[in-house]
Amino acid sequence: MLLDFDPPARDRRGVTRPLPLALALALAPALLVLPAAWAEDGDGDEPVDGGGTIVDVKAPRDPDEPVPLDTASAVTVVQVEDQRASADVAGAVASVPGVHVQRLGGLGDYSVVTIRGSSARQVEVFVDGVPLNPHGGSAVNLSELPLDAFERVEVYRSGAPAHLGSAAMGGVVNLVTAPGEVPPPRLEVTAGSFWTGRMSATAGRAGELGSRKIPADLLISGEAFATDGRFEYFDDRGTVYNLFDDQVRMRENADVADVSGRIRARIGTRKLRLTVQDDLLWREQGLPGIGQDPALNTRLGASSNGLLVELTGRPHAVVQLRGRATWRARRETFADPEGELGVGRQDRRDRIHAVGGLIGATWTPLAWQSVSATVDLRVDGYQPVDALRDEPLDGTRTRLGLVLSAGDEISLLDDRIRFSPVLQLHLLDNRMLGEVPYESTLVSPDDRRVYAPFTPRLGVRVRVAEPLAIKANVGRTFRPPDFTELFGDRGAVVGNSELIPETGLSWDAGFRLESPADRQTHAALEASYFGRRLTDAIVYVQNAQRTQIPVNFGEARIHGVEAAGQLRLGGVVELSGSLTWLRSRNQDPREAYTGNQLPRVPEWEAFGELAGRWSDRLRCGVSLSHTAGNYWDATNWYLSAPRTLLGLFARVQPSPRWPYLELEVRNLTDRRLQTVPRDPLNPDDGAMVVQPVTDFTGYPLPGRTFLITIGGALTMD
Repeated sequence: MLLDFDPPARDRRGVTRPLPLALALALAPALLVLPAAWAEDGDGDEPVDGGGTIVDVKAPRDPDEPVPLDTASAVTVVQVEDQRASADVAGAVASVPGVHVQRLGGLGDYSVVTIRGSSARQVEVFVDGVPLNPHGGSAVNLSELPLDAFERVEVYRSGAPAHLGSAAMGGVVNLVTAPGEVPPPRLEVTAGSFWTGRMSATAGRAGELGSRKIPADLLISGEAFATDGRFEYFDDRGTVYNLFDDQVRMRENADVADVSGRIRARIGTRKLRLTVQDDLLWREQGLPGIGQDPALNTRLGASSNGLLVELTGRPHAVVQLRGRATWRARRETFADPEGELGVGRQDRRDRIHAVGGLIGATWTPLAWQSVSATVDLRVDGYQPVDALRDEPLDGTRTRLGLVLSAGDEISLLDDRIRFSPVLQLHLLDNRMLGEVPYESTLVSPDDRRVYAPFTPRLGVRVRVAEPLAIKANVGRTFRPPDFTELFGDRGAVVGNSELIPETGLSWDAGFRLESPADRQTHAALEASYFGRRLTDAIVYVQNAQRTQIPVNFGEARIHGVEAAGQLRLGGVVELSGSLTWLRSRNQDPREAYTGNQLPRVPEWEAFGELAGRWSDRLRCGVSLSHTAGNYWDATNWYLSAPRTLLGLFARVQPSPRWPYLELEVRNLTDRRLQTVPRDPLNPDDGAMVVQPVTDFTGYPLPGRTFLITIGGALTMD
């Protein structure tokens, strides 16, 4: 069956997993926002004439959006409106050069992003400038973030702006909500293979308050997603030399269900504006394990609530002030009742909380200079709870962090040369982190309790000609191990309590060539050569049971080349692509590791898309992605099979007053296995075997997948 609409899976007790519940909850966003869709922008006393109409309306662009040709940063801006309707955040950034997305297999599964050979935790993820993992405090699961709730995604591979207060070792991903006018109400529904369903809705209302007619607006968005996740995959049983036990199996315990929502209220103008925002999430999924040894009863869940209160103002034409307070509570569950993934039976209920505050100011005394400074305070807490004993494991662990940032933007020679220096001081207090609970560890214990690393950086942009800019960035980076790396246990990942912080030096140099903006014809080309030197790098090492354990390597070096280009001809043909070549080397003196490639750092990553457009009524095309040279372990024995995946998509909207209909086919050729050398350490012996196409440490990827979406904006006649 092409669409693979099998009945929902049941566990061994005959209880249906939460797919039907999640599909029912998918109606919640629509019920939440549809009443606002037909509400008037006034006081509501006047009757509403006419009926609702679905129109595909594009929101206005943000004037604060970074322009790659003007900034020294190596930045790519991904517009959400340009993405396919079935895309998620991970899929939206996967085409950016230097970016690699790691997934646990199927649709909606756990997915994290790495940049230029970094680890997932070395990439800091922000939502409207608020960090979800400050100081690299966790690996952010991008599948938890609803893409439709944002206007754009900014990916900084280097040179993150000073106001973010980040010295991320692997770059920054900043998701930005539409800051301008309230967008029209919008509704989208997706259905597809493996009993997959998604519904997202957005609505807002703008008006004026009081006799002074103070501008105010309200934005509400919600999304629900569910998939059964059952697909066929090739299983070699982990016996490379034995072909007789190979078989095709059905992926079990791979269901995912989540519901998320956001409410944002603003009052005031750019001169003085108050913003209050609340984000909610509930998520439940199975952890199916590696293909050769599946886990049938292991579950992973999360629920979180994040509150933001922000006040911005312009007391003077050259001064801008900003202050914000944040609170986030998160509960993560991991249940392995049969001991299928972890070290014995487990039932964890870990609690994570974070409280933060930021004060920032920007001063523009001259047309060619802009000075900014921020003070960012953060208190993070972690309490692991053993549900089997119904008691905390080690008490509450607390970490205090303070980041002092100062930056400057200096433009010389009529903005032909721009300097972007940033000075940052990190203060990290681990004195309330608690004692390490384990005696047997892999590295020497770290006796320091307070860290104060200084992480300066400098960016330079030279405008050689109007369409050509040359860029260069250099800076120091710092990241302490997070709670999960130190004390956590997620079955496939076990913590190491004696890790020490990793530090690094990063640099890059490149150019961007771009034609003047034109609606019909446009071309852009960029390329960079980058490098990174890591000290005490934290790398996950896979043991014989394929359990991941973080360890400190003495030193690691990474360098590579990335390139990307876009071409639009006559408003009819659209071509885009990116290519990344990356060489990583482990400098650890231990014989088993020295000189090896770092695990989960692919040597080659490529993406391309070709599309044709007929007005705004029809757009169709093909996409191609390729990944090769990806080892799972530090000894370079487990080499993931190279994968080349072809996609197909088409979008039709007969009239602006009609809804659009979009069809996407992923993995069009149904590639689920690949012929590779039997011994990756000796590929010249001529012996070949068949391996499954997998992602993160042996999690198989689905075959041909169909997704159909219908939606658009709802407006009044």
